[in-house]
Amino acid sequence: MFKPIVNERKPIYLQVLEVLRSSILSGKLKPGEKLPSERELAKLLNVSRTSVREALKLLAAQGLIKIVHGQGAFVSAENPDHLVRKLFEVQKTDYKTIEDIMAIRRVLEVKAAEWAAKRASQEQLNQLRELIETTKNRISSQSEGTLLTLIDHDNRFHTLIAESTGNIVLVNLMSNLLDFLAEIRSHTLKIEGRQIKSLKEHEKIAEAVINRDPEKASKYMEEHLRSVEKDVLNKVLKNQN
Repeated sequence: MFKPIVNERKPIYLQVLEVLRSSILSGKLKPGEKLPSERELAKLLNVSRTSVREALKLLAAQGLIKIVHGQGAFVSAENPDHLVRKLFEVQKTDYKTIEDIMAIRRVLEVKAAEWAAKRASQEQLNQLRELIETTKNRISSQSEGTLLTLIDHDNRFHTLIAESTGNIVLVNLMSNLLDFLAEIRSHTLKIEGRQIKSLKEHEKIAEAVINRDPEKASKYMEEHLRSVEKDVLNKVLKNQN
């Protein structure tokens, strides 16, 4: 399940945090499941126990795991969708900040989609196709935890588009931006139907990239981001009235 960490662009403990959080959000680690010990995780990820310990503390603070003294760390046993909502309900983003974030996303991601259609390797195109199909199949068979699946999908989709450009600076910028986008999700998670709508929009973008059509890829990414912005800002306006 876990592969050694080799990315040195971020502090190691944050990379460990991302690996574990992704495993929880994707359902690879199930509610109530016990995590490997600190020693085992350090060995599996090829990092220090100190980095593992710091990552576990942050996961516990976010409510994703529970650390039981003398027993170890366990994935939260709460309903997954409820857990996600609770995780983000403490965050608050104002109207202007959302506008600013979405403007930056359009600058970066519309061009990224165009470049991805031109530059993606065959392996990356296969990964993109597999990601869309796997997510669709997973949510059609789930009775709960759908939000977790779609949040993990959203991160992986936008990351893969960035990686497919072959531009390491863009990849780094998107990595940081996606971390900050947790602020946006405090609103999007409350919008009925938004996540499924995003998946359908992602599928259109993916098809354009796979078909090596940069014009359509950038067009569909622009439409997707404006659609997200409209839904989110309408939700903020509603909450402010």
